[in-house]
Amino acid sequence: MYRKTLEDMIRDEGEKIIIDLRKKEDYQKDTYPGAINIYYEEFYRYLDILPKTGRIYLFCYTGVSGDEIAEDLSVKGYDIYSIEEGYRAVIRMKVKKYLTT
Repeated sequence: MYRKTLEDMIRDEGEKIIIDLRKKEDYQKDTYPGAINIYYEEFYRYLDILPKTGRIYLFCYTGVSGDEIAEDLSVKGYDIYSIEEGYRAVIRMKVKKYLTT
């Protein structure tokens, strides 16, 4: 399975890399804490520097691009997951936190 929820990623206490696949200008406006930015259209250019031993979480705008990359790379031996619903899940988490404080 190459898809996980944002909550799954948060509960994962192991070492992980979080990659925001959105455009640089959207990443600069807001992202998940600790995420690095690699635009999805350029992602495969960085493949040689991604570790095969660490866990990688991807999020894009809606989850579709992240799903495609995670599905492709998981069969190639990467421990990689797409965040279900992409950045929408991050926004939902922030709104929920705001409303409950």
